[in-house]
Amino acid sequence: MRGRLDLDFARPRRRASPLGLALLGGGAVVLAASAASLASAAFTESSAAARLAATASSATAAQDRQRLAQRVAPDPARAARMQAGRQAARLLDSPWGDLLDAAEQLPSEDATLLGIEPSALKRTITITAEAREATTMLEHLALLQHDPRLSHVVIVSHQRQTQVPGTPWRYQIQGTW
Repeated sequence: MRGRLDLDFARPRRRASPLGLALLGGGAVVLAASAASLASAAFTESSAAARLAATASSATAAQDRQRLAQRVAPDPARAARMQAGRQAARLLDSPWGDLLDAAEQLPSEDATLLGIEPSALKRTITITAEAREATTMLEHLALLQHDPRLSHVVIVSHQRQTQVPGTPWRYQIQGTW
């Protein structure tokens, strides 16, 4: 039995048609072109991401250099503006109402308030007043010294007004808040 054996239950073998081979070749070409396009897009994206990262790091480095330059050489105009802003905030933050209430306290009708000069920068208030008697002047000083809104209250100057009728005492009291 050396011949060919044909079995009737086996399928007959078919050869590939030229149209099928052409379609298979076309599909392979399209698949290769798609793979090349995908690889090119991935390379472009990765190079764009690298350029973006390099740009971001150079921008961060430039900002760091700028901050360092600002620390090293401060802008005099900016420093002056900041100082002016701080002074304005200090002026607005002063307790003007409380200071005026404290300054207007007089021990009796024998004392007269002549002037109030607040200084927000020094945090001081200078009160100029007149009293008929020296004891009234000292009562006014004691009244202001016991006021919790003021501290370090002292008489800065006092003088007898001999040219004024009744010869009152004119005095200045200074305190801090």
